[in-house]
Amino acid sequence: MTEKKVAAVSKKDRRTRLLEIIKVFQKYDVLFNFVRQRHPQKVRTAFEELGVTFIKIGQMLSTRADLVSPEFIEEFKKLQDNVTVDDFTVVKEAIAKQTGHSVDELFRSFSEQPLASASIGQTHLAELPNGTQVAVKIQHKNVKETVETDLALFEQALTILKFAPDSSVIDMRKTLFEIKRALLDEIDTVTEVKNGNEFYRLNNGQGIIRSHVFTQSCQLREFWFLNTCREKALKNCSMNLSAKMTRNLLRSKKKNEAF
Repeated sequence: MTEKKVAAVSKKDRRTRLLEIIKVFQKYDVLFNFVRQRHPQKVRTAFEELGVTFIKIGQMLSTRADLVSPEFIEEFKKLQDNVTVDDFTVVKEAIAKQTGHSVDELFRSFSEQPLASASIGQTHLAELPNGTQVAVKIQHKNVKETVETDLALFEQALTILKFAPDSSVIDMRKTLFEIKRALLDEIDTVTEVKNGNEFYRLNNGQGIIRSHVFTQSCQLREFWFLNTCREKALKNCSMNLSAKMTRNLLRSKKKNEAF
């Protein structure tokens, strides 16, 4: 991470956040417990107290049997997003800032209430001027800066706490590197667009996929939209993947992780 990327967060706020991370780590003995894969509940509780970035780290680790033990995987599966819903005025401002156009200029209709909201962003149903139904995903305000700052401070905390265990089950720095790369990819909408296009290429015509998933308007930092399923409600799309589509999705994921 470059200094420029985290410049939006003041030095005072960075110091306050760093002290908070160190305090919680010490309270739950996070580093010792994690590298030795002991007391997973304490580590999960610490991540919950530290908020969005650490919750996402835990959620990602819950899918990585190559990095953590089965006990930690089961504990991290309990982590839930602290769901935040941005007011519609914030959504409109984000779209205008990223596209240079108002919601009314871009869409025939746009649902003010989000279809879904998670720690990274929220999704709204909308309709393009040509009648195409779409789902619009918008990152929460400052979430990118928050995640990038927390990841940098996490690394700094390892140094301040003089983290150098004599022996361990888990390589903490290697694990942090793996998760940092994956998390930065998740908040990078350009990468998300590429993954969506690959998913479409592999699955077009397989059941619910009826039209191209992403549009050229997606090449923006915080705002992009995807075509909704023609015959299935958007909420049910993820629950109706055929076996072939699931295999193709995993192939697409592995291909992107290889880079």
